[in-house]
Amino acid sequence: MMKKNIMGAITSKSKTAMRLIPNTHTICVFFSMLCYSTAFIYLYDNEIHGTLPTELAQLSRLERVELTRNDITGPLPSELGNLSKLVFLGLGVNDMSGPLPSEMGKLDILRTIGLERNQFSSTIPTEWGNMVEARLLNLDRNQLTGTVPSSLWHMTLLRGLNLSFNSGLVGTIPYPLCEQRLNYLEANCENVDCPCCTTCH
Repeated sequence: MMKKNIMGAITSKSKTAMRLIPNTHTICVFFSMLCYSTAFIYLYDNEIHGTLPTELAQLSRLERVELTRNDITGPLPSELGNLSKLVFLGLGVNDMSGPLPSEMGKLDILRTIGLERNQFSSTIPTEWGNMVEARLLNLDRNQLTGTVPSSLWHMTLLRGLNLSFNSGLVGTIPYPLCEQRLNYLEANCENVDCPCCTTCH
């Protein structure tokens, strides 16, 4: 049975998916009102604004979150590290800021991490090397600083890594990553020593 709630969202108690209709403009705590069997949230390019609610982490069966190309602001909640079934996280092309939470390192089956084109301004957490199922890590066009953590070489299944346009990143791409024959590896080679980059910026 389909229903329309007060936030203008169309939800279904019998389905494990939710999609916001195009003229909805706010992310709010209504995520906590969704049934806990929700596995998929698709809100791509919906002109949504607001912060990402921590209540999202209460959807314990969530597998995929696609919120790319919106106007989401604020931090990436550390509580998302409790979404143990998450395999896809798309938050690119928003206006999010603050640190990258180390707690996300607990997401050991997460395969796609898209955080490009935001304003995240921290180091890359060492704990992120524990995301051993990751295939794609896209962090380009943020304000990241510090060295590229050597722990990233634990991502032995990684096929794409984009660290470009983060002028504060320094150091050396871990050599084992070069041996993995990534499909692409991009970085600012003036600041980051990257002998195996497919593209230097």
